Amino acid sequence: MVFKKVILLIMSLSIIAGAVGCSSDKSNSTTTPDTSEIAATIGSERVTKDEFIFYLKNAKRDMEKLTGIYGKEESVIKNFWKTKVAGNDPVAVAKEKSLTSIQELKILLAQAKSQNLQLDQQSLDKIKAHMDGIVKENGQGDQKKAEKYTQNTYGVSFSQYEAIYKEYVLAYEIFVDKFKKDLNVSDKDINDYYNKHKETYDRVVSKHILIKTTDKEDKELPKEQLDQKKKLAEEILGKAKSGTDFDSLVKQYSEDTGSKDKGGEVIAAKGIATKEYDEWIFSAKDGDIGLVKTKFGYHVIKYIKRLSLDDVRSEIKTDIETEKYDQQKDIWLKDSAYAVKPNHKLIDSISVL
Repeated sequence: MVFKKVILLIMSLSIIAGAVGCSSDKSNSTTTPDTSEIAATIGSERVTKDEFIFYLKNAKRDMEKLTGIYGKEESVIKNFWKTKVAGNDPVAVAKEKSLTSIQELKILLAQAKSQNLQLDQQSLDKIKAHMDGIVKENGQGDQKKAEKYTQNTYGVSFSQYEAIYKEYVLAYEIFVDKFKKDLNVSDKDINDYYNKHKETYDRVVSKHILIKTTDKEDKELPKEQLDQKKKLAEEILGKAKSGTDFDSLVKQYSEDTGSKDKGGEVIAAKGIATKEYDEWIFSAKDGDIGLVKTKFGYHVIKYIKRLSLDDVRSEIKTDIETEKYDQQKDIWLKDSAYAVKPNHKLIDSISVL
């Protein structure tokens, strides 16, 4: 689900994060009334227990994916959540990140409200389609099964999930999009940003065919096999130089699974590829086809082009908008009007397992 993926992305999850502010200093914090349903207040907004659990489940899942234990046996997962990492309790980190994500959402909703922004019909149709998709895909067409899915996966009912999704769309797809559009990034802004960050955007497009010279354990093959691999690479190079369609050669010979389905295309800035590959593509010119040996094997490389400012103009515009939004978001997050006041007693009672 797209929503699920985006929700994960908006949570900045570093297991070795610094001190966990909202959960660690209990003696000096101002807490919400000790009720059974309010997990925190953010400004004048209350965060319900169910809403907090929704974000906590997302944080839990994302941290498990980040560490490669997602879907592993129960004992491995339990051990992770009971073990401190770099002095930090992963449970406390997950709860802190959950509160920060909710804080960000509530801030954006407040900003949207101040501008009288509402869900338009297109957004409502999208939300309906998304919820219908859950019933169809995750509930096999059964509403009760869909209810069970959202409860088990997100810790909330079907209707609660829909309400959270509506808030997400209003905050991130309506308000944030409007915020970025209102920045009116000019061509001069783009040109200046490009000149300041030229190394980031100076990239070469190439296509390659990899003939591996290592085994499944990344150990170099015996000399006899290496000679055979070199001979094959030279034969492919000859075919490419004689005019054989490069994409067809990629499809037939390349062992690079990461680029094979893209015609062997690689787009790289300096220092991203291996030294030998890097040096070749950044010294090549139009029409060049060559053979390079790296630790991975032999690469038959075709130079395509060096990206110009016009090629990356749209990308830079997006980067400027995102950077300015992030700067403003940081200001909002530090604003005392949006301070998080957690109900520690309730939050501490909630298990991540």
